Amino acid sequence: MATSDFAGAPRCQILIVDDESTIRSVLARVLGLEGFECHTADSVDSALEALLTTDPEVVICDIRMPDRDGTDLLSEMRIRYPEIAVIMLTGHGDVDLAVRCLNGGASDFLTKPVRGAHLATAVARARERRRLILENRAYARDLEHRIHTATQGLEQALKDLNITYDMTLAALASAVDAREVGTGQHSRRVTRMSMTFADRLGLPAGKRKDLSRGALLHDIGKIGIPDSILLKPGKLTTEEMAVMKNHPEIGYKILEPIPFLAEASVIVRHHHENFDGSGYPAGLVGREIPWGARIFAVADALDAMTSDRPYRKAPGLDHALRELNHFSKTQFDPEIISMINQMGKAEVVSLVGV
Repeated sequence: MATSDFAGAPRCQILIVDDESTIRSVLARVLGLEGFECHTADSVDSALEALLTTDPEVVICDIRMPDRDGTDLLSEMRIRYPEIAVIMLTGHGDVDLAVRCLNGGASDFLTKPVRGAHLATAVARARERRRLILENRAYARDLEHRIHTATQGLEQALKDLNITYDMTLAALASAVDAREVGTGQHSRRVTRMSMTFADRLGLPAGKRKDLSRGALLHDIGKIGIPDSILLKPGKLTTEEMAVMKNHPEIGYKILEPIPFLAEASVIVRHHHENFDGSGYPAGLVGREIPWGARIFAVADALDAMTSDRPYRKAPGLDHALRELNHFSKTQFDPEIISMINQMGKAEVVSLVGV
């Protein structure tokens, strides 16, 4: 069992582990004269017991002992007490083993018989090494805390910035809707529908954000269309329709230079493409059309067929669903239409607000 050899007010505690009582006594006496409080143990097991009730900065442990070698204590201490410095004691023929102990985490090793000056130097060196390790560990914890705090601050700032961005985009979309008679909250409705479809189709979070912004701003290019065409109550001429068909490209050119809207701008550019390649502006076919644009095209058509306009009443949801299925594979992506068919009618009614 461990014994306390010196009392008083020591500067630090040291645990000496050796199966030979003479060596324990000599080392304790030398270190005691240096002002250390020394505890001793005669085996690895008694040393582990002593560590439960003492708080040594340094453990001095013999490598060769009858029951368990000091290497066993070193291994356990690296796991259970990594902050305590360990100095290994070795005979003349155990130098290679002592070096292996250094590689295993020991602070130092001393060769028997131990000289007092060498012992004091080794203890001082081990304590200094321990101090640096603890300081570095404390610094690392503090740095980790600072980084975590800074990261949280940046994340919140980014979140606030994104909220500001989205509020600005929503206001811009409302302004576009207000310019065209009868569209009302069209951009908000198609954005809500698009996001519901995207969730059901398993679109990744980043793609959903791009889709949300693209859907909200899909008609921003109409600010480049003359009022005489945009607000014309009757049917557009061939020439006027050609001008109107420019709005996806205009919208793309407005948004594409803005970094956080670059992906959304692609949806804006291609939201009038048809699945069979008959759409505009690029005549893309099938999977060539960006996912977001394919999803939006269905939401846009569904909203158009379930919303009243100044010149007509909404055809209704049943008519809209028949039309979506009729134009599946030609105008619309059949996978998206199939997904809508699998939704309960009550859910679709709730989604479109009819």
